[in-house]
Amino acid sequence: MKIVFAPLIGGEWLLVLAVLSALLVGICLFTRLPGSVWRGVAAALLLAVLANPMIVRERREILPDIVALIIDDSPSQQLDGRADRAAAAAELIRARLARLPDLQLREMRIGESLGGTRLFAAVEKLMFDVPAERVAGIIMISDGQVHDVPPQALQSQLSGPVHALLTGNPEQQDRRLSIAQAPKFGIVGETLSLRLQVDDGDPAGDRSRPQERQPGTAQIALRLNGGPPTFHPVEVGEEAELRFKLSHAGANVVELSVDPGPEELTLRNNRTALMVNGVRDRLRVLLVSGEP
Repeated sequence: MKIVFAPLIGGEWLLVLAVLSALLVGICLFTRLPGSVWRGVAAALLLAVLANPMIVRERREILPDIVALIIDDSPSQQLDGRADRAAAAAELIRARLARLPDLQLREMRIGESLGGTRLFAAVEKLMFDVPAERVAGIIMISDGQVHDVPPQALQSQLSGPVHALLTGNPEQQDRRLSIAQAPKFGIVGETLSLRLQVDDGDPAGDRSRPQERQPGTAQIALRLNGGPPTFHPVEVGEEAELRFKLSHAGANVVELSVDPGPEELTLRNNRTALMVNGVRDRLRVLLVSGEP
């Protein structure tokens, strides 16, 4: 309990009135005018009313801090026992956080959406109603393949520290086939080319990390519109160019696949497909008008 003042007028005006009242009461007392004491009492009461004193009793309630637990449940988490490791890590986190007082845990599982694995969007959805000062931290359990990591300039605006528990093994290898450049359309019967690359290395496909040269060759199978495949040897870790011809006008489906590597997590990224629109070469027409 404490006394606070909420003046009905400005503080500077209240101070001016107090000084004037003190001077007037002082003059009355000095000149021994009748009723000087009562005038002083009346001035003090008036100043007290204008000062508007109040008795405040505070009752505070401690709000718990909140921790967000985001569990990656995308298809890549189903490989190589990652889902089991994620479940064990989540259970351990729940048990340890339960021992801490004044701490609340919010949890969300996120699968793969149209834009990939969007863990930071899940954090915003889970914590949209939590003030920044109540966010104790954000814990993510994932294999590291996240497609909505904010830019470096915006990472400092995240409310609370972000901790990532990776379920993958950094020593694991996986072969992947990626297309570097491919045509959208081409003329039927003419030779087209596309550029691709086969890599044996980081399963996450992070080319920003330094990679050692990957010796050896791989066999690429190219199939056009479901026809028989043609095989092309390429160097692993280097871009290669493949040539082909479209068989008909309209949509043409080009399927590409590579043989399994020495170590594989999954064969899903060993194949890919693209659509190329075929167009006929323009006919040359001579238009003659008029009479001879």
